[in-house]
Amino acid sequence: MAQKIDATTWTGLRPDNSDEDVTQAQRPVAGGPLPLAPVSYRERPINWPNAGFLIPMWATMVYAVKADPIDAFWFAIAIASAFILGSLIMQFWRSRPGRQPTITLDQTGLNMPYHFKDPIPWSKIGRIESSHGNWLRWTSVFFDKDLPVIQIAPWPLNLLSEEKRRASMPMAIISSWNMAVDTDELISELTRFRDNYCAT
Repeated sequence: MAQKIDATTWTGLRPDNSDEDVTQAQRPVAGGPLPLAPVSYRERPINWPNAGFLIPMWATMVYAVKADPIDAFWFAIAIASAFILGSLIMQFWRSRPGRQPTITLDQTGLNMPYHFKDPIPWSKIGRIESSHGNWLRWTSVFFDKDLPVIQIAPWPLNLLSEEKRRASMPMAIISSWNMAVDTDELISELTRFRDNYCAT
């Protein structure tokens, strides 16, 4: 069972502390690393949290402009239908053969193949915390400030050379809002893998 995270203690984004020693947050397991089965997370087939938040908001905006509840209702139906159709098309695209999970935790490190070219080694990962509270379901993973990473950039930035896409980053933000995983579970698993493999 995932450890419950106390949302009242989240500290938010703290770039001023990004140069801290990552080993301060690590708690290596006694007796060396244990063999852990890899854990993967994929995006939701249909992102119901986004639909539940955006569709009423858009319908309210239409009602505010036209003051017609019927127009707002049909607008909400049209947006919901387009949202579900788009989600299904995206899920078909994401499920095609060879498509990697959004996040994979294994012995090599934190793998985010659509953000970084190489895995982030566990020995270079420090604090892991809820960055905007549990409602937004964002998790901050802080790296060693001297860790060079090659970012996977969207077109046309992906046409830049690896040297130009290489950067030292203090952290990555993972949104469990878009994935079928609870924030507490994600933080618990990230911490478990970090502490298990950080000494290797």
